[in-house]
Amino acid sequence: MLVPKAPKWATIVLAAAISVATAAAAPAFTLDISLASYVVKAGSDLKLTVTLTNTSDRYITVSMWAPEERSFAVDVREQDGSAAGKTRYYRMIMGDDTGKDASEPPLDPTKTTVEVFRSGFAGVQPGETKTYSFLINKLYDLSQPGKYTIQVSQDDSLNKLTVKSNTISLTITN
Repeated sequence: MLVPKAPKWATIVLAAAISVATAAAAPAFTLDISLASYVVKAGSDLKLTVTLTNTSDRYITVSMWAPEERSFAVDVREQDGSAAGKTRYYRMIMGDDTGKDASEPPLDPTKTTVEVFRSGFAGVQPGETKTYSFLINKLYDLSQPGKYTIQVSQDDSLNKLTVKSNTISLTITN
């Protein structure tokens, strides 16, 4: 039995359709992080700046929280690649601290600031950039001298991707 050969144009159209269907979606935005200084003394405040840029050709919304440090997944690593220790504040804002850890003193209600959490969305026009800042040492214990790397990420719900920032290096000195 002879099977008729498909016309050449049908093969081209089918190949193009498969190519489009399997092409990876590009993220709708990029993330870039920076610090004012990359070598600091232990105990210094470390303000991390996150720059989000809409690289798509359409208006997008991104999930944002207050306080801003909840808006991004923040990853801080020590020189050996292990995760840096998270502060109690980090655990509290992420809902991982019940306040019942016997190794830590109880919070003093007269000295504790209560953060009000709210979530929402920030609209970003094509090509527009939004900047967010927060103290990275409020989230991680960076009190010991050493070298650390920092990277943030956020979900791109439009393309169902996780967008990662550049990775920066930080040196803490005495």
